[in-house]
Amino acid sequence: DNTLQSCQYYLDDTHALVLNHDYSGIDTKIKGHELLGRQVTSNNSIPMRNYVVVQDNGLINEIYLVFSDTEFVSINRPNGKLISEEEIISFAGKLAEFFQNGEPDLEQAGESGGSVPLPGEEDIIRNFFSLIHEKNIPDAISMMSDTMAGDDSGRQAWGVQFNDIKSISVLKIEPSMPENWTDNSHVYKVTLEAYVSSDAADAPIPYYGWDDNPNIRWVNLIKEGNVWKLNSLATGP
Repeated sequence: DNTLQSCQYYLDDTHALVLNHDYSGIDTKIKGHELLGRQVTSNNSIPMRNYVVVQDNGLINEIYLVFSDTEFVSINRPNGKLISEEEIISFAGKLAEFFQNGEPDLEQAGESGGSVPLPGEEDIIRNFFSLIHEKNIPDAISMMSDTMAGDDSGRQAWGVQFNDIKSISVLKIEPSMPENWTDNSHVYKVTLEAYVSSDAADAPIPYYGWDDNPNIRWVNLIKEGNVWKLNSLATGP
């Protein structure tokens, strides 16, 4: 219909894994599960914003891979134990990787690779700032590389900074110096509109460097394993 497309992958004659591409509100879906007493968490091994819904019997009921508040893909497991919890999480992770990275056009990229942006990289950046805007700070930090996030104290410092951002939105994303890209490192120039709490006026760098709008940041994405993650958020290229 206008808001939902669905496909079913049969594991036997009667039980199917169901994928729904849904344009309704994710918040409504999650609240419905919570009203039924189901546990709703997220899984850091899935490389995009996600919700994992667990039933009273400990089995996963549904996994949501979220593009925005009004667009997501849900993975609805079949009844019974035809697929294990580990298998459905692994499937969700691989599906999320495909959504984020797509498949490279090897003919266009040529032998050197890295010159053509892979589908999904801009979505990774948008999702990162969207998570900050929505105060899903742990999920935002999980999208950062180990180098950028640092140890526990580093993650805490990022959390303090992100919590002081009252609102932030992406206005524009542009590839930056693609001739210098490698297979595992890409840089984008990102134009942002950010509003920071007055509490940040006394930060070591006042307002953490967020100035009058628009704010420009250069975002470096690197691959950790097969997943693109933010490696730096700089005020200059």
